[in-house]
Amino acid sequence: MSTNYASDATMIPSGSRQHARASRQRGSRTGLIIAAVVVALVAGLSGGYLLFRDDSSTSKDTSKSAAAALAAGLQAELQGKTDVATAKFREVVSLDPKNKLAYYNLGLIEQNAKDVTTAETDYRKTIELDPKYAPALYNLGIIRADAGAPVEAIALYKRATAADPQFGRAYLNLGLLLFDTG
Repeated sequence: MSTNYASDATMIPSGSRQHARASRQRGSRTGLIIAAVVVALVAGLSGGYLLFRDDSSTSKDTSKSAAAALAAGLQAELQGKTDVATAKFREVVSLDPKNKLAYYNLGLIEQNAKDVTTAETDYRKTIELDPKYAPALYNLGIIRADAGAPVEAIALYKRATAADPQFGRAYLNLGLLLFDTG
């Protein structure tokens, strides 16, 4: 009589390959939970000081609502539900106009939908809120390079690499653009 130990991790003999696999699976679930908590914290902190202000309950409620909407938007984006994600990110922007992550994610969705004019506006807003946000600098560099503005794209790629010296794609695009422009 054989027992299916894979369904109940407590019945798997320790030291076995199945035990190691079950531990990794529990670890990845724990990692997902930790990631969700981090996303919620980042969402709350991205609006600046609102999460910790005590001067009104309205500010706290707005911050919590913005954080929840951002988390829901990120989840919808991961699931490929761009309409839902867009609505959630717009909700975040209306609740917290200084939320760079909402603007950045709107830019991503719009850039993927080939709405580069609106994406450019959202990336510029992101950079206005955080001048060293490398992903927005990089994506705006792509848009400007495609629009035939290599000098501006080069400047954006340089800013992205200065903000994040490990940003290999920005270095690659910068090098290719510098090569193309002589």
